[in-house]
Amino acid sequence: MFNAERTILATLTSICQQDHQALDIVVVDDGSTDKSASIVASCAEKDRRIRLMRQPNAGVAHARNSGAASTDAEFLAFVDADDLWAPSKIALQLRALQEGGSSAGLAYCWFAQIDENGRVFSLYRPDADGRVLQRMCRMNFVGNGSSMLLRRSAFERAGQFDPSLRARNAQGCEDLLMCLR
Repeated sequence: MFNAERTILATLTSICQQDHQALDIVVVDDGSTDKSASIVASCAEKDRRIRLMRQPNAGVAHARNSGAASTDAEFLAFVDADDLWAPSKIALQLRALQEGGSSAGLAYCWFAQIDENGRVFSLYRPDADGRVLQRMCRMNFVGNGSSMLLRRSAFERAGQFDPSLRARNAQGCEDLLMCLR
């Protein structure tokens, strides 16, 4: 998170309310100067699954890599501090990865864009499965980092998120590159 005091509580609430409860929730504070860290610390006092890590501002790719390095979880899910997860997200994605066998490295989900009042104004329902590299080259149907669940082994084979894509003109590319890898 970076300066997410307006949204981080709702994001953490959506994570903590997952049907699949066995979660190691690592919040990486990427140099926030607002009250984000204190909000997360308060949540961590109430839910022992939440841990707060702080680092100087280095960008989303570095923050995601730091969070992944701080846990030994077999599966990794990333969520931006202004995104919400449906309660069944992780459970359904875990099932998809398990049904796909050890060669399935990433599961993704539908996503919706919402306004400041929580109203959906755009719903995206991608429907690709299997070996999808060619289709990903035409269009990023995964959409964003918050819709992914990855096997740690796939994340490490892909080389993690590329922090060099921090430049303004490359924002969002770290998610697409991860999917392509």
